[in-house]
Amino acid sequence: MLKKIVLQFVIFSLLAFICIQAQAQSRRSSIYTDSATPSYVSTTASGKAGRMAISGGLGFFGDNGGFVTANNNAVSMVGLSGLFGLGADFDYFAHNDVSVGGLFRYYNTSETIASTEYSATVMTIGGTVKAYVFDTDHWEGNFTTGLGFINATAKQGATTAESGMTFGFYFGTSIFYKHSHDLAFGVENLRVLGLGDKLNGWVVSDLMFKARFMY
Repeated sequence: MLKKIVLQFVIFSLLAFICIQAQAQSRRSSIYTDSATPSYVSTTASGKAGRMAISGGLGFFGDNGGFVTANNNAVSMVGLSGLFGLGADFDYFAHNDVSVGGLFRYYNTSETIASTEYSATVMTIGGTVKAYVFDTDHWEGNFTTGLGFINATAKQGATTAESGMTFGFYFGTSIFYKHSHDLAFGVENLRVLGLGDKLNGWVVSDLMFKARFMY
C-alpha cells in the first residue's frame, strides 16, 4: 500500500511539474510587438474546434482497494496492481479547449498472497468531458471527468463476487506530446469511483500510455 501511495504521489507530482514548465515556456515564447500596434502572438495551438480524435492505450492497473459485494460475499480488491489495462477513447472538440466523448477500459490483474489467490477484473464504458488546461505547439494537458457503467469481479481464494453493471465516476489527468498536427503520444492517470449497492470505493487507478490520432 505504501508503494502505491508513493507511486501515485510521484505520478501527480510529475504531471504537475510538466504542466507548470509547459505554461512557463508558453509565456516565455509569447511575442509582443511594439506599443504602437499592440498585439499578442500566442504559441497556444488552436483550430481544434469541430475536429475529432480517437486514441488507444496500454498500461498498468491498480484496483485501489474497492469492495465488491454479491451473493452475500463482500470481497475487498486488496489493492492489487500490475498489468494489464487496455483503453480506447473518442473525443469531439466542441471548443478548442473542451472535448466531449466516451471511453472504454478493460483491466485484469492477479496475485498470490500467503498461498491465497487474489484477482480483480474491471470493465467500464461511459461518457467524458475533457478540459484542456494548456495547449502549446508541442505539449498539451487535460483534466477528465465523466460518468459511466462499471462491471467488476473480485476473487479471494474460493470466494468470488461480481458487481454486475453499476454506475461510476471518472476523474483523470493526462499529458500529450504532439508528434505532428494529427498524431500525439502521452500518459494518463485515470481514477474510477464505484457507486452502487454492490460496488463501492475507488475501483481503479491506472497509468496508461496512449497514442491519439485527430481527424
